[in-house]
Amino acid sequence: MAVIAALEKAVSLGYDEVEMRADSELVVRQINGRYRVRNAKLKPLYRKAIELKSQFKGFTITHIPRNLNREADRLAGEAVK
Repeated sequence: MAVIAALEKAVSLGYDEVEMRADSELVVRQINGRYRVRNAKLKPLYRKAIELKSQFKGFTITHIPRNLNREADRLAGEAVK
């Protein structure tokens, strides 16, 4: 859902290129098409993310190991409180 929210915000702001970083290797590989989404409940979210991704001229999503992402994770946790 975070990928979708970020992409929707980028669309609303008129961006034509997006560079994302995520600490979920599974999500990154699914969005990049390296892994299939098998969970039926996640398939609609995946399709929405791919639809949003297609609206950009440029898009990248990169895996950042969780231990290198602690500060961003902390800030995201504070933002959703």
